Amino acid sequence: MFANAKDKFENLKKMKRMRSQVKSLEKELLLVNFDGESKGGHVVCSMDGKFNIKKLEISDEILAKNDKDHLQKYIIDAVQRALSAAQKGSAQKVQEMGGLQGLGL
Repeated sequence: MFANAKDKFENLKKMKRMRSQVKSLEKELLLVNFDGESKGGHVVCSMDGKFNIKKLEISDEILAKNDKDHLQKYIIDAVQRALSAAQKGSAQKVQEMGGLQGLGL
């Protein structure tokens, strides 16, 4: 009976440690920025490691052309590139922390 209680207590401690590690990872991911630049460099998207878009820069040159279709394509391209960079960077951060096993998962 007491062995079972001891196991439960150890599991609770382990879960608390894991939760702390996950929160630490989340904080780190918010501090890292990943950029994606469209072909031609007309649009640049900056994203954090939790995939939140922080900034979207559009060149005056492409705005002056008043070409909505090209602008949309450049935005999609830049966002996709930033997302890809953020996914790779986030995965690397998790690996640096020992991977999923390091988080007890």
